Amino acid sequence: MKTSWSHILPGIRVEGIPYERAYHWFDHYDVGGYLPNTAGRGGKFDETADSGEWLVTVTDGGGDNAETIVVLDNQDAGITRFTTNDADNDLLNLQRNGESFRLRAKRDLMMEWRIAVGDVDKTDWLLGLCITDTSLLAGFTDGIGFKVAAGDSSQEIVAFSKKASSETTVSTGVSVTDGVFRILRMEVYEFDRICVYVDGVWKGDIATNLPTEHLVPSHTHRNAGAQVTTFDIDYGLAIQDP
Repeated sequence: MKTSWSHILPGIRVEGIPYERAYHWFDHYDVGGYLPNTAGRGGKFDETADSGEWLVTVTDGGGDNAETIVVLDNQDAGITRFTTNDADNDLLNLQRNGESFRLRAKRDLMMEWRIAVGDVDKTDWLLGLCITDTSLLAGFTDGIGFKVAAGDSSQEIVAFSKKASSETTVSTGVSVTDGVFRILRMEVYEFDRICVYVDGVWKGDIATNLPTEHLVPSHTHRNAGAQVTTFDIDYGLAIQDP
């Protein structure tokens, strides 16, 4: 058991292969480029698969295309805000195009996000590495990550690992607070266990239902009420032994 993380990315190494060859994805979330209801235009965020860097899937009960993805002003190092429209169950579902990560033996993996939720008791959310699915909150088959379950009044962050629709979870004991950033991290060792951390503190391990499918960086949030909700991301990172 590891009770605290290492800032030198423990386990991301293969004998004889230099560190810089580890496969990685990193996004500083400092570039916007999204216009609602303009599928196929390209840019970073697009509503057509493989047109942009990220596939955006929108639920907009009012149909007025008021959802936004913008880089905030006056923020160090860049923060992107994802804002839904204002009907109950409106949502934004985002997945990076291309499934590039797969949990495997002798290929350690680390994933980390820094996020904040604008109105925690009005927002359901999930993020991590997931199989391609344009409606993650409706249920998907395979992935690892973090979520706050719909209707959870405690707003406790739950870590999960899911394989073929069977899920193992760890309750972190940490609740989200309006506008307060949390650092969420998973370290996967030898395809044997996942160590879970929140703000640098170990919260438990997951040793069952580790997925074997190829996965992609993913995040989604949904209104739990008829109002706009926001989800802010400072950065996301995944790195794996080559």
